[in-house]
Amino acid sequence: MDNSKTASRQAARKRRLLINRDFTLLWSAQAISKLGDVVFDYTLVFWIATSIAREQRWAPLAVSGIFVATALPTLGAGPIAGVFVDRWQKRPTMLLMDALRAILILLLLLATGILPPPFQLPPFGQLVAIYLVVVLATICAQFFDPSRLALVGDMVTEPDRAHATGLLEVTRNLAVVVGPPVAALLYFRFGALWALIINALSFVVSFLALLAVHASPSGVRPQPEQQTHFLREFVSGLHFLAGNRVLMTILVTSVVGMFGF
Repeated sequence: MDNSKTASRQAARKRRLLINRDFTLLWSAQAISKLGDVVFDYTLVFWIATSIAREQRWAPLAVSGIFVATALPTLGAGPIAGVFVDRWQKRPTMLLMDALRAILILLLLLATGILPPPFQLPPFGQLVAIYLVVVLATICAQFFDPSRLALVGDMVTEPDRAHATGLLEVTRNLAVVVGPPVAALLYFRFGALWALIINALSFVVSFLALLAVHASPSGVRPQPEQQTHFLREFVSGLHFLAGNRVLMTILVTSVVGMFGF
């Protein structure tokens, strides 16, 4: 009897931690996708520093280009992406962004020297390809992240939303910490080619997890009468940001931090 009560309590705690099946899948997809983002960026840093720009005077500049290519789309596309995400279906948007990032990484394989010599890209061409893919992948992330947060509201009840959001943020921050050493392990153990393939597979796994999520039909797409003009909504958000000192301080600090890094 005591054993059955103990097992019941353990099962209840497990359900409380993971909330429900759909949230567990969303949580897994977010963790894998975010880890893939971080691993991808640092794989490119190692690739540039140890191969493309090795022993070159412009190596520090080339490496810093990765962080600039990440920061600029975040600042430029982030606010616009948020407005579009409010109008789009959340789960299909996330699926599309994961698929696009996997495809972008696979296309970048052409810059690793996998092609025969006549078609190999010179160092400058490799850098251009890397920066372009980073910019596009970062833009995809700007659509993925707010879609994830909005989808939580559709699948988690009000009492569990704080717990769900906290769990998502913890795993997101953990991915930022774990990502660089994982990228180093993959790159120095398997090389750029296989490191990129594994990175692409992480987005495929995230895609499959999201594919199994059953999104609630309510709140998936706003009704026509609830939709406002895109430009008006975007400008309204900018006015709100400009009038809030706390948000402006956070924004300026983040910008300085990204470029200072």
